[in-house]
Amino acid sequence: MGCASVSAYAAPMRQLFAAALLFLAVVALPARATDLNRCIGADGHPVFTDKPCEDLGATVRPEPAAAPTSGTSTAERAHPRDCARTTDTLQKGLQAAIAAGDVNQVAAFYHWPGISSAESEEILKRLQVIAARPVLSLDLIRPQQAQGSDGYRTVASELPREASAIEVVQVRSAGDPERIHTVLMLIPYAGCWWVHF
Repeated sequence: MGCASVSAYAAPMRQLFAAALLFLAVVALPARATDLNRCIGADGHPVFTDKPCEDLGATVRPEPAAAPTSGTSTAERAHPRDCARTTDTLQKGLQAAIAAGDVNQVAAFYHWPGISSAESEEILKRLQVIAARPVLSLDLIRPQQAQGSDGYRTVASELPREASAIEVVQVRSAGDPERIHTVLMLIPYAGCWWVHF
């Protein structure tokens, strides 16, 4: 009885020991480092690959230029994961996201509540086009003085102070200087400012 009980106990212990050794061997293996290359395909669309861009007939995507920061403090620029508390902060954060050419950063400033899956795919395609183009400027569009129905001009202090839209001025591509103007409407939501088409 003594040998049988030791043998019955030894088999599960050997299996547990073998499993522990296998686990340690897998954990101890160095992680394989793979470089992700950012390329521009022949059709002009971004391509992400672990192979050299040239192997795919693509060119190396240039690193995005840093967004202009002179005269703006860190507190004035909205990080894509934060919300823009003012339209000026939204303008600066959106400009930095477009200058970086990152659709995910641009999308972080978009007002998504109430958008269906099908609509979101179309919106992301439109935002990708904006993120891919070189940006010249982002201009806040503020309400202008308007003449009221009674014939008197509205006093500027009676108009909303915040902008109602942002005009994104871009060139079609680095090789095509044709200017493209896109107007994004602004919406306040949950204490922040967001853009939408």
